Amino acid sequence: MRGLALLCLVLSLAACSGSRNVPADPGQAPSGLYDTDYGTLALTAPTGSGVVEGAYADATSLSSIRGTYQDGTLTGRWATQFQEGTCDPDEDGLTLYGAFTFEFNEDLSGFDGTWGYCEDGAQTESWDGSYEGSRPDGSSLNALVVPAGGVRPSPNAGPPAGIYLTGQGELMILPPNAKGEFIGSLDEVGQPLVSLAGTIEGSTLTGVWTDVETQGRCPRTSGGSTHYGRFELELRDAGATATLRGNRGTCLDGPLNQSIGGLRQ
Repeated sequence: MRGLALLCLVLSLAACSGSRNVPADPGQAPSGLYDTDYGTLALTAPTGSGVVEGAYADATSLSSIRGTYQDGTLTGRWATQFQEGTCDPDEDGLTLYGAFTFEFNEDLSGFDGTWGYCEDGAQTESWDGSYEGSRPDGSSLNALVVPAGGVRPSPNAGPPAGIYLTGQGELMILPPNAKGEFIGSLDEVGQPLVSLAGTIEGSTLTGVWTDVETQGRCPRTSGGSTHYGRFELELRDAGATATLRGNRGTCLDGPLNQSIGGLRQ
């Protein structure tokens, strides 16, 4: 888990006020966004069997967690994709993974956690977090789950998933989940990797981008980023020649005045 200076997959400025956030129904299992030692962690609502999943990303990889919640404790496994580790390859060929344990407060406003490397590694590292909310900046984005398999989008995956060649670099969009939520990245040549998180409704993709490596002029988020903004893209010709065209802006209230777009490879 080295290098988990996690990108804010989603942005929430509520933490800037220093107020304590508590889920609307603390009697339920945890879900939503948690500001952690490593950045923003997005958790799904649990299944009937108590299974909770989540996702986060750094500049070179995507990671996911999966665990079981019972009596205030979430235990399970984390796994990092697109980055080499020293663990024995798992069933997906990943070599960077391990176990974790999160002990949640009674009102689910935060957790004290630990994690370790590989199958039998001792959980000697700290991973703590506090609740940030179910939605960033008023959008419909809730929680994100990294698609299973740990691979880049398949050439056979339908748009909007795929790799798009743009004037700014390689734009990668992972397949949306059942709610239309997706994560991705923009790899600009010579620049830090930009993380994307958003939703698709019809042919329109909207969301937020963030770059934690660069100092910007936006209000500092709970994850420490000052360089981020909104984006809106339109999917055209959803076949083999699919394109994305649109704009992005700087900060959450900035105009969408920077064009971006590309052809699906």
